[in-house]
Amino acid sequence: MYIIAETVLGLDSELNEARGRAIVEDGIGFLDSTLARSSTPYRWFDWTNWLYRKIYGVKDFETSLREKLQETIDYKIKEHIRDRKDGKPERYLAFLDYMIDVYLREEKSCEKLDLRAIVNETSNIVGGGYETVNLAFFWLLHRLACNPKIQEKVYEELVDFDEKNPNLTISHINELKYLDLCIKETLRMHPSVPKLIRELGEDIQAGNHILPKGTQTSIGIYEIHHDERVYPDPYKFDPSRFEPENLIKIPSHAYLPFGDGPRRCIGERAGLFEMKIIVISLMKKFRIIPVDQENVQINLDEWGLRPKHPLMFKFVSRA
Repeated sequence: MYIIAETVLGLDSELNEARGRAIVEDGIGFLDSTLARSSTPYRWFDWTNWLYRKIYGVKDFETSLREKLQETIDYKIKEHIRDRKDGKPERYLAFLDYMIDVYLREEKSCEKLDLRAIVNETSNIVGGGYETVNLAFFWLLHRLACNPKIQEKVYEELVDFDEKNPNLTISHINELKYLDLCIKETLRMHPSVPKLIRELGEDIQAGNHILPKGTQTSIGIYEIHHDERVYPDPYKFDPSRFEPENLIKIPSHAYLPFGDGPRRCIGERAGLFEMKIIVISLMKKFRIIPVDQENVQINLDEWGLRPKHPLMFKFVSRA
């Protein structure tokens, strides 16, 4: 979440440390409270949820998060305007800066963003970018722990990588081909978002049926990723599925961990780099061993593909 606060909001200076910390705390609180509400039927209605918060003194994290994001956006807008007046070069270090730049432009050819849209997009990324990467990372650790030979192959690639590249850069991370295969296979078996809800923008022919425009549809990503016609032995962890010679056998829409089309995950590249950096840091120092790999069960819902019980690991030093 701190990575998101820096890369999305640009809150990386000492001046903004308290602001960033408050947003991080409200962001995590909002996610936790949303998950708790989704599993509590009597809180599904807005008025019953409001009553629940009043009775038990539960903080309204969503409102608090939006207020803090609005304050941050107002602050950043003033910062942009001040820099322009002072003739300072424009520096766009975060996603929020790019949106504010579009908001402040006066060209008629540019579609105008309003502040509400900026708050909505920012809150979506703060919320969605935390939990999805978190889930994918722990499933990757689980799969590497349960497959020691594959784990050692990843480690050998990292050792060879370190010898050739003492300074870590994005281009160097992209050279870790086997780690990339392992991440892709993890996202196939455990897509962080197991299904997508979409409204059809036009009539669609589906077999002998016509699905009319406006129909709410559910795309079962988990089911697609476990179709044995595309992925033989689909419950086996096999990174070689994504080797170039095998990748060409996979239909274009049979692998959708980040969705597709106009609503494809905007944080895809950032999330993948985040996972790789954390895994690299751990794998170089520790051998990962599962505590109980036989009884891992999943909860399959629209909020994410979660284990029913916490995933447990042992970390053995490689020193």
